[in-house]
Amino acid sequence: MGQKNNRKMNFVQSQRLLLDFYAEFGIAARANQVDKMKQIMAEKVPFPDGKERSVKVNEIAAPDGYAALHHAARGNATAAAEFLIENGAQVNIRNHARRTPLHAAGLGHDAAAVARFLIEKGGDVNAQDALGRTPLHFAAKGGHAALLKVLLDARADARIRDGSEFEPLHHAALSGNAACTKILFEAGGYERDEMMVERARAIGLATTASDKGALKYLEEQEKAIDLRRKGRDEALYQAEMKRRLSIIDAIARKHRKPPDAPKP
Repeated sequence: MGQKNNRKMNFVQSQRLLLDFYAEFGIAARANQVDKMKQIMAEKVPFPDGKERSVKVNEIAAPDGYAALHHAARGNATAAAEFLIENGAQVNIRNHARRTPLHAAGLGHDAAAVARFLIEKGGDVNAQDALGRTPLHFAAKGGHAALLKVLLDARADARIRDGSEFEPLHHAALSGNAACTKILFEAGGYERDEMMVERARAIGLATTASDKGALKYLEEQEKAIDLRRKGRDEALYQAEMKRRLSIIDAIARKHRKPPDAPKP
């Protein structure tokens, strides 16, 4: 790496080389290659102003707009994330779309371990990006049940709506993932929210996902809610009728004439 840095370069060439290093740094972070990351951080790129620049852990300079910790989170690269935090990486750093590393974990595969580490270091489980989505929205959309559980255990709010008025449950329904749908349904207290369950089912009907498990689960829950509602309505009706009868009886007793005294 170091040999190509010795030649004189103009600003554009220097900047391009530095950006190449950032791209390599992100790839190494996602692959959990800590030694490679250390090597890249040691590189110095000369600029025409006589100064040398190197890769910084909190720079959003990679071509995809992510910092290194975003890449580590997406790759479930716990060792890389730990190395970055030790070297000053901000656990809640946001990219241009205002996504944090915990958002990025939802874009990866099976990133529960690194998410747990980030939360221990102060990761905000309810951070919302530019579209209002939280890490739960991303995990639900990606069908990552283990990640959902980690976030919920850390008190993530299952009922936050994004800019499209979607709650995480709706993203799970859209993905067709039954396991994620069940986890979020139970966490969000939807058994008392008939309107939102109906909406989730409608979203499940509209999904193009081949997996219809989420739709089937939501249909079952909607039927259960309907049965409970009917039972509740019947109980309320019976209680109201009993209350009315008691009032009528009380009025009747008040105005009832006493029986005539027996004649001697």
